[in-house]
Amino acid sequence: MTQALQKHREPTQNFTSRSPSTHTTTYPPREFTSWSQSGKEEHTQGEVKAAQAQAYVEGAADRLGGKKDAVVGAITGDRQQEFEGNVRHDMGEA
Repeated sequence: MTQALQKHREPTQNFTSRSPSTHTTTYPPREFTSWSQSGKEEHTQGEVKAAQAQAYVEGAADRLGGKKDAVVGAITGDRQQEFEGNVRHDMGEA
């Protein structure tokens, strides 16, 4: 019975006895290289879209803040605040 347990515990294949010279697969395979290139291109496109989205959000915040300043300036009669608000609103549209 102990022989059966010992036999069960023995590995079916000894991977450490392989010599590196018998390994014939070239790494990385060609598919891996094209996949890497494709992944890099998709990553770059994603970064561009993220930058565009961030610019849009910042522009929207400038437009909203500028409009608020322009309206508050117009209501209170503060022409300087109204002018600065209009300039900020216009910068947000650019």
